[in-house]
Amino acid sequence: MHFTPSKRVGYSFGCWSSKTIGAEFACTLFLNIIVKNIPVALRIKLLCIISLFVSFYSCSKKDNPSPKSENIISSQIVSSSKEMMKNTVNKDGVIVLSYATKMKVRGQTKGEFETEVKINLADSLFPVSKEVFGKGWDMEEEKYDTQLTKRVRSTRKEGFVTITDSLYTYSVNGVDLKFAYQIVHQTAVYNDGFTKQEMESHKIVAIEDNGGKYEVKDSFAGDIGYAYARKVYRHSITIKYDSGKTQKLEAEVDCLKILQKLSDGPFIVNSKEVSSGVRKTVRGLTGWITTQSKLSNGETKIETFESDLNGYISGVRYTGLVTVAKKEDIKLKKVSVAREPMAEWTGSGGGGVGGIGYKDTLIITLEQFEVKVICERGSMTFSNIHVIKRIGEDLAYDANSFKITEINWREYPRPVEGGKGWYCEIVFTIELGGVPVEGYIEEFQVLVTG
Repeated sequence: MHFTPSKRVGYSFGCWSSKTIGAEFACTLFLNIIVKNIPVALRIKLLCIISLFVSFYSCSKKDNPSPKSENIISSQIVSSSKEMMKNTVNKDGVIVLSYATKMKVRGQTKGEFETEVKINLADSLFPVSKEVFGKGWDMEEEKYDTQLTKRVRSTRKEGFVTITDSLYTYSVNGVDLKFAYQIVHQTAVYNDGFTKQEMESHKIVAIEDNGGKYEVKDSFAGDIGYAYARKVYRHSITIKYDSGKTQKLEAEVDCLKILQKLSDGPFIVNSKEVSSGVRKTVRGLTGWITTQSKLSNGETKIETFESDLNGYISGVRYTGLVTVAKKEDIKLKKVSVAREPMAEWTGSGGGGVGGIGYKDTLIITLEQFEVKVICERGSMTFSNIHVIKRIGEDLAYDANSFKITEINWREYPRPVEGGKGWYCEIVFTIELGGVPVEGYIEEFQVLVTG
């Protein structure tokens, strides 16, 4: 910090200062030593003239020190300003945003003073770089919560100015990954004992989350006899200042996972999808994917993986008694399908192939009653680390394809008052991906009165 005395007004505390007395003593010594031959009366006259000159010079001299707080009677801020931020990156990768903030102060001690206060401030933004093992491999994207905290880290004084370092911590708490950005933000407050005011600064007004993304990198041979898969999670935030300045801050998390022992043979270095889809087969619906992989021995391998995606519908029972005038009154009124958002993992089929089973609800409304039937459907999951794919996730039961294929009647073995008793079973089909899936409503009791 620099206190620069004004060229117009200084800090004089009365004309008879130590400088004035010192100057007169020097003049007297000069007259007595150098001009001894001058008569005494003339020497006295010269001494008076020189003394008046020295006094005037000392009282009007502009080279004055900065005032002390105990001497200040009053003060006010005349003007204040700040420079634009300058970006630099230090050897540790920390982004430094530096600038100067200035303030002109005018006040009164035993005399008037005016001085410029200049402080250099800097915000330090710390990027994130870390390495984790076994994390991030079950996620295609990281779901996370964030938290922003702020605390005073330190303060220091430079003259009348107190500089405060505030530590902002922006935490990213993911399902698999956790890390935090740190930002050291500086502010300055001027306080001469009479006037206290915060100096102009670039204030942080918002921190925006830009999200993150995983990127699979080439697998590599480690130095302890294992092959490692590598996946990088890149995330960033943007710090916004009240001056309009924005600064991006990035995080890079290396996710490592053991693939196999090097002694087990060649491993996949990288891989890509050639084609994938769902097709009808004699077994029903089949999901498939073809991949092309580069192995550690330089060879290229093309493979196709398959998984059944057939649907299954459980039987449903209606326990009430249905009364109709005739059997033909048992009719379909409407059908709807509710796709359930919750999925159930059904495990892995080996070779990187697994499946996710979904349970949807088929709502069948007849003229007399309504039943809800559980309809299961599957999707194929595939992962060889480098290729991650879900196949058949968009398959859906088509309510418009619903058909009652059979209505089976079985006579009730005993007489029933008011009509004739029957057991009724309804068989139906509904298509999943163009393939009919059969289901049924188990036998329910019907009283036919006609």
